[in-house]
Amino acid sequence: MTTEIKYRAWDDDNERFLYWEVGNIQDPFWDIVRIHVYSTSQYTGRKDKNEKEIYEGDICDIDIWNGQTGESMHFRVEIGELFKGSFTIRGSDEFFNSTSNKMFLSELSDEDEINIIGNLHGNPELLEEKK
Repeated sequence: MTTEIKYRAWDDDNERFLYWEVGNIQDPFWDIVRIHVYSTSQYTGRKDKNEKEIYEGDICDIDIWNGQTGESMHFRVEIGELFKGSFTIRGSDEFFNSTSNKMFLSELSDEDEINIIGNLHGNPELLEEKK
């Protein structure tokens, strides 16, 4: 299976994402991104439960199936950067304590449900701790 190489760039002026697929580094879109110094994120190769593409910086609700207890654990997480061939998942202390302090997107099984609820650019408040 090959992963599509796609990127998106956040446009602060218009508060929206610009999307493109990588053909080569000479793609005219790279010139636009370099000129405006947009924040870019890469497609993870995975989709959420609604078939929406998951990118770095997406904020997701995930339900992870715990085979030992037979229960599903619910967490709000951020999809992090590509690290050693897999995208990281960042979450609260509760999330990390339940997942041995680290987790990669590739470790989630088909039974684990992912739902994109926002992104770091448009909805950073979604990651704020509830008090």
